[in-house]
Formats: sequence, C-alpha cells, structure tokens
Amino acid sequence: MNFIKFILTSAAVLSLITTQGIAQSNFVEGYIVSQDNDTTYGYIDFRGWIKNPRFIRFKRNKEMEEEEYTPSNLKSFHVDNRFYVSRKVRIDSNPRSIGNLEDMPDSRVDTVFLQELVRGETSLFSYMDQELHFYAAHDGRVHPLIHQVSKGNRNGQSIVMRNEEYIEQLKSLFKGCSAVLEIDNLRYSMKPMIELFERYNQHCTAPGVQYVHTQEKAKVSFTLQLGATRGQVSYNRHSFGSSTNLVFDESLNLTLGATLNLLLPGNLGKWSATSELLYRPMNYTYTTTGGNSSETRTYQIGASYLKLNILVRRHLRWDNVQPYLNAGVSNGFAFNTTNKGVSRYGDASSEIQPALLGNYRRYELGGLAGLGISSGMFNFELRYEITDGMAEWNLASEGTTANNFYVLVGYRL
Repeated sequence: MNFIKFILTSAAVLSLITTQGIAQSNFVEGYIVSQDNDTTYGYIDFRGWIKNPRFIRFKRNKEMEEEEYTPSNLKSFHVDNRFYVSRKVRIDSNPRSIGNLEDMPDSRVDTVFLQELVRGETSLFSYMDQELHFYAAHDGRVHPLIHQVSKGNRNGQSIVMRNEEYIEQLKSLFKGCSAVLEIDNLRYSMKPMIELFERYNQHCTAPGVQYVHTQEKAKVSFTLQLGATRGQVSYNRHSFGSSTNLVFDESLNLTLGATLNLLLPGNLGKWSATSELLYRPMNYTYTTTGGNSSETRTYQIGASYLKLNILVRRHLRWDNVQPYLNAGVSNGFAFNTTNKGVSRYGDASSEIQPALLGNYRRYELGGLAGLGISSGMFNFELRYEITDGMAEWNLASEGTTANNFYVLVGYRL
C-alpha cells in the first residue's frame, strides 16, 4: 500500500463513519410550543447543532412515530437547556471571509429558528448559517445587529469595506446605562455579545437577567499510552539500469507515550483533535548470501524515534462504549541511529563499506489511521502507519518505505 492510496483509503473510511454517525438519532427530553401557544412535552432529536436547525424531529413518547416541525409551524422549542424561537428576520447573505467577499451587500428575509442567548428586558438571539448573525429583541420587536463586509474600490485599488452598524445600534439601545462601557471595540462574536447583554440586563433593568446561554467549551484530557509496534522496512535503489530491492525482517518493539485530546464543542462531542508524543525504538535486519555461497552479508538499520502525531478523531457513541477512528500525520525524529553491514566468510568478518544507506535521514514523514474503542478510563486501539523511512533521495534514486502496525492501550488521567 503506497502513501497516496493509504491517505485516500483513510479519507473514505472516515467519510463512511461520519455518514453513519449523521444517520444516528439522539432523542432527548424537550418540549415544543405551537403557534397557538400549546406546549407539548416529549423527545427532540438533538444533534448538538453548530448551525441553527432548519427543522426538528419530535416524538411525544419514544414509542411513537417522529413528527417533523419547521419554523413555520412552531413558536419555540426547548432541548438540552437551549431555547429556540421562530422569527421572521432579515439575514445578511454575504460571506465575511476575505477570500469570498462580494461586491455588494445582500440580504434575504426568512422564517428561521433563532437561538436565545440572553433573556431579559432586552434579549439577544443568534442565527448561524455560513456566518454568525446577532439579533436584539426589545418591546416585542426583533432587530438585526448589522455587520457586513464587502469588496470595494478606491483609486483603482481593491479594498475591504466594513459596515459595523451594530456598534451604533447597541449604543442607542443601551443609552443611559453606565454599566455598559467600551462598545466601540466590541467584537461581533459570542462571548463579548453575551457578556454585554447580560451586564446591561443585570445592572440597568428591573427584571434583571432571566436566562443566559452557557457556551459549550472544548474539553481537554490526557492519556498515557503503552503498547507494541511491529514494523517492516523496504529499501529500493535504482542506478544506471540496475536496481536493488530489499525487504528487511520485521521488528517488534515496545511503544510508550502520552496523548493530549481536545474534544471540540458542538456536534455532541463527535470530533476531537489529538496530538501524541510516542517513543518507539525500531531495528531492522536483512541477511543475504554474497557472490560466494559461503559468504553471508547482514545489513542492519534502525533508530530510536520520538513520534509527534497530529490526528483528527471521529467518535461514535454506543451506550457505555465509544468506538472511534483516527486519521492524521506522523512526524518521526530519529536518534541513536544504526546503519551498517557485516560480511562473514567462515570465521572471518569485516564491515561492508560503504554502508547501505548513503545518509540516514533523521526526520520521517508519514500518514496513519486507526480504529479504537474507549470505555471509562481505558481505550484500546489498532493503528496502521506508513512513512517515507530513513533514506534520503539522491541521484541514485535511493528510498525506503516503512510500514508499522501498532497495538495501543491507554489510560485516561
């Protein structure tokens, strides 16, 4: 299996598991409020939405058929301590990323589910599609807090034009409240907006703050890893019409290290970013006969490696057991290297010069993928890695490929 084929296969498996994960339902307790203000308790298919849902699926009890509701036929719903309300609002349609800016600001009017972030005399709502949008509600009316970015032209030069009208809107809305300061530099993002509306309602209104959405944060965990690695190296050399292809004996060695896992917020904890530092010694041997049948030649290459791996992890949840898939990039740094050959003829032996590898490269790049399962504090993983080995490519077209299979057991601290 070559490196490109391995990467494509890993991406295909990750895509398949992601598709299967999306198909899984997650009905949890919640309630819906109809346009006639009738409240119905039951179960909502909660997906840990990052983008606001276009519709929801609801069951009156777990045995009944699910029903689908859109913003047009619901007034609001509540699930997992999140509140969503149906409102007809104007939504800015333009992307704000510099590489995708458009010439003219554009918007549309749509009926959508807004997420409630702060509830009080003046409330804050958000809507997330390709971009994040905020809305302020006061006296029963909902107003978009306008933030637009577009392309412009000045003296023949392309420029970025920003309409940060939300600053003046907030100054007008919170006029006379001394507790609300520093609006001029307020960023158009979740944390500062929530803090501003919470502070205003807490200090400057009689009802005070009735509800504040708690933002989900990334969760960090540390895991100690212990296991074994079985590796094999193939050596290839092509020069002036001749070629050398050697497949070294497999090497089985202890592997140990530590993992830092960052569980990303949203999507019910399905995704995490993982970095690892592993220690792994590897030594490979190849033995062949020389031109004389009584001569044997033994080549040895190897090193101790510190491996810095960066992976993306996709989690699935099955009751108390959590299967997962890893895929990522490995970076190996070699020390205590071995690169020698010995010729033996009877009782005599001599070192083969020059060594098999013209130069032992101390950095190797690879790709890896693995399937694992975690339960409680423990996890077990099978992993495959392919790297470019330890030979530096040169005019003789010398190269190596290393294939490694890991069995790892982890304990989460």
